[in-house]
Amino acid sequence: MPEVKIGLSPDAGVDRLLAGLDRYCGIYIGMTGIRLSAADMLELGLVQHDIAAKAISTLLEQLVTLENITPECLECLPKNMPHAKSPPSQFTPEILDWIAEAFCSDSTAKIISQVSDDAKKSNSIANFAKTADESMQAGSPISLCLTHRLLRLEPQKLEATLQRNFIIGQNCFQHGDFYEGVRALLIDKDNAPNWRYESLSEIENQIYDKFLTPILPLLELDITVS
Repeated sequence: MPEVKIGLSPDAGVDRLLAGLDRYCGIYIGMTGIRLSAADMLELGLVQHDIAAKAISTLLEQLVTLENITPECLECLPKNMPHAKSPPSQFTPEILDWIAEAFCSDSTAKIISQVSDDAKKSNSIANFAKTADESMQAGSPISLCLTHRLLRLEPQKLEATLQRNFIIGQNCFQHGDFYEGVRALLIDKDNAPNWRYESLSEIENQIYDKFLTPILPLLELDITVS
């Protein structure tokens, strides 16, 4: 999810999932936009099962034939399917310890400074920290601050989450870096965005409240899950 690189923050309800992860892993994922493998998703608890692509059609056929779909069925059937063959998760105990220490601060600037310092060390964490540092350096300062503040909050129910996503999205279009981020990454592909702010210190203390002010009327949502 490259939101911070296109002037957005995690949305479509994903912020609700990331905010619920232990040891600040959600903040790490949101601020770096790292790609997650199936093994990573399982390790972090973002998914429950890892099913081989060739087995999905069989699973769907079995679900269709069930007369009474229960939570027990939905838990049991995938366990009997072939699992995807993916490399081990990158989230080893050592990496999880580092994330918990590097991303625990309530200051966006301190997190980025810590990661940058760790990337310069000569230890087993350095390469991982370097990748995280490069990803954040490529992100919009507004989006980095916004994502950090957003993911430090307690997860909300789905309707409240989507309403907040809608409000933040409006402000990213109106006051943020969205258009410049899309231009640099997806249109011109020069990877040289001209962000509104160069320094986190210019925006960190006031960006979150400002981006929670609605510009348009809230959505009328019909949601049946909490």
